[in-house]
Amino acid sequence: GEHAIVCYWRDGHIDMRGYRQACHLLRDVKGNATIAIDLRLLNLLRGQQGWLEAAYGYRQPYFIHSGYRTEHTNRNTEGAVRNSLHTKGMAVDGKYPDLPIEFQGRLLAAFRGGGVGFYINRSQFIHSDVGRVRIWVK
Repeated sequence: GEHAIVCYWRDGHIDMRGYRQACHLLRDVKGNATIAIDLRLLNLLRGQQGWLEAAYGYRQPYFIHSGYRTEHTNRNTEGAVRNSLHTKGMAVDGKYPDLPIEFQGRLLAAFRGGGVGFYINRSQFIHSDVGRVRIWVK
């Protein structure tokens, strides 16, 4: 239920206040823990948002399903893999609720910034990370 407009990069430098806000939004809510989120992940999410805005004037919020996960939370998350990039602050599961999941996943895959997982189950979300480039569908 949280919502924020965050600026984590300003005038060629990290804006620490905004960066901390972004890390807080991507925290492990169940484990009540925050970690330093990989800047490449924030850049990937911002790239997606910027492209949608520039190409279509789209300015709707991105809904985060899961960002950082502690090892404990990850072990207790259905379908989570061991050594998940979520546990390193390098992955996020989320979506724009009113855009087709397939479109969102293809857009993220076009950036070639890491892994993109299409979760076309009842939850309907896209996993994106800044690990090696790969694509999967579940």
